Amino acid sequence: SLQNHNVDYIVAPYEADAQMAYLCMSRKVEGVITEDSDVLVYGASKVFTKTDIDSNTAFLIEASKLDQCFNVDNWTFLKFIYICILAGCDYLESIPSIGIKRAIEFVQRIKEKDIFQAIPQMGLYLNRQITIPERYASDFKKCLDIFRHHLVFDLEQQKLVPLNPYEDFHQEMPYAGDVTDKGQASRPSVQASQYRVASEAWGEHCLGLAIGNLSIKDLSIINNFDPPAIFNQSLNLEITVTGLEEALVWTLPCCPVIKLSLRVVKILAPQSSQFADLSHGVVKLSDERLCVVNLPALIKCINSDCCTVNINNRSLLMLWNWTISDDNSVSDDDLPLYAMSISSFTSNTTSTAVSNDYNNEDDPADIEHSLPFKVLGVCHVTKRQEILQEAYIRLYEQKLPVKTRIRPDPSNIVDKNAIAVDLDVGNGWQHIGFLPSELVQYVHPPLREGKISMVKIDHIRFRTTWTLIGFYAKITMTKLGSVWDDFVIQKSKTVR
Repeated sequence: SLQNHNVDYIVAPYEADAQMAYLCMSRKVEGVITEDSDVLVYGASKVFTKTDIDSNTAFLIEASKLDQCFNVDNWTFLKFIYICILAGCDYLESIPSIGIKRAIEFVQRIKEKDIFQAIPQMGLYLNRQITIPERYASDFKKCLDIFRHHLVFDLEQQKLVPLNPYEDFHQEMPYAGDVTDKGQASRPSVQASQYRVASEAWGEHCLGLAIGNLSIKDLSIINNFDPPAIFNQSLNLEITVTGLEEALVWTLPCCPVIKLSLRVVKILAPQSSQFADLSHGVVKLSDERLCVVNLPALIKCINSDCCTVNINNRSLLMLWNWTISDDNSVSDDDLPLYAMSISSFTSNTTSTAVSNDYNNEDDPADIEHSLPFKVLGVCHVTKRQEILQEAYIRLYEQKLPVKTRIRPDPSNIVDKNAIAVDLDVGNGWQHIGFLPSELVQYVHPPLREGKISMVKIDHIRFRTTWTLIGFYAKITMTKLGSVWDDFVIQKSKTVR
């Protein structure tokens, strides 16, 4: 069974397509492998279909790119659902002579008009004789409600919920599997049909049905499985990330073959969690959030978004979805010696800049205070390493200058307050990394006021004894009119 192979699963309360789509929408899975296209209409973001085991290939359909397949202005996902229902689906047969092509044409021609008012006039919009069944418009509405509000099992709440939140008058759509606050439900169906189990059963026995202990037909006991670990753990798991290590590509043992680019991270998991014995985890290589914060850093994730994977005979904690904790006050005193970051052991070098004891009221216009700053994120993108290598050769071998600048990066999806660091090695400005996130609040004001008089590369070093082997950069910034804040000065003492 799936349990014997440590595979988490859910018994769908009704349509499996809707449940799989909900797992996608709630980011419990990356995609769905299926031959049934209905899963797209329910809202799955990525669908693998036409799987060929012999050639290890499949077609990937991404919901975010569906607009490229349809000639429809002002594309929305709702219009995609309209087209699918009009062309015919499990819940409602299509009108004679209406297939996918004419469904697209109809949705395009009605533009933003109310589709329920337009359906009776479909023949006029398509310029052809079309007979609309008497109940077609009302059944279309019911079908739409089913695709949008189908009942599914929610892992965290351990009860049935609608696929998308109900609208104001959801009590008028019991055909879509309406659910009460207690989790009681009726089965989705445009036409009346027998429930697989009584409505009340889903409220009282929801977990037992979802994990396969109870028969979905008559509630008889058919198994005695323990609930998966994701139901027993607390919703939020706090993990301390203490270091970043090598990048790797993981080929998943499945068909179609899927390859994931990952970054290994050093972690400390709570002793009370099921992951306490793991010392390393992996995050998506494309996720750079840990590159722009000082480590150690505390992150929060939902247990169901974590799992143990074996990569190259190594047990690692897979961190699918996580956020950086607001309480990122992890200090070296909280960590065992082996987990302390390199910066913890740097010498307390004194700044060559003006001392903070300087009385800046004497002549503030003459004050120029220079401090060194780390550039973070330089080792996590190959292109950045290539730029730093060019800069290294230019500085130390060719004895040529390397221009340096900092700039606000409000388009940064991780931190809208991020400040980017760019170099010009002779072919235009190129991005190499970021200032530490805890320092940007002190840099933005003088940068905005034009009081950063100089930004320059202090040095570039190739480090082989640090966590990640590669080129590292340090820059120096000069502030006019006043000295840097005490916090910035203290941080500068750890820069080397």
